[in-house]
Amino acid sequence: MSQSKELMDWTYEQKCKKAVAALEKNGFTAIYCQSGKDVHDYIVKEAADAANIGFGGSMSVAELEVADQLRDQGKEILNHGQPGLSMEEKVATMRRSSPAICSLPGPMP
Repeated sequence: MSQSKELMDWTYEQKCKKAVAALEKNGFTAIYCQSGKDVHDYIVKEAADAANIGFGGSMSVAELEVADQLRDQGKEILNHGQPGLSMEEKVATMRRSSPAICSLPGPMP
């Protein structure tokens, strides 16, 4: 790995850790995961006792392919971004999936 890539990764990690600290300071539970696999494993672990899981259309989360695994475990997947939903169905799904147990904004390197 080049030094510039290492520096960019380190800088990204420091910014993420600052964001986690700011979220925690404001009453949120937040974690930083270094990889998509870490995020995937965290979601599966945290959702172990859940009957339903809400997803909001994040492309980062979709790339993790965690929804299919959770569905295979018998969990109901609530996704208001699912194609073909009417506006009423989208709103109902959003209400059912609130409050969210996790939010995954932004790309993962």
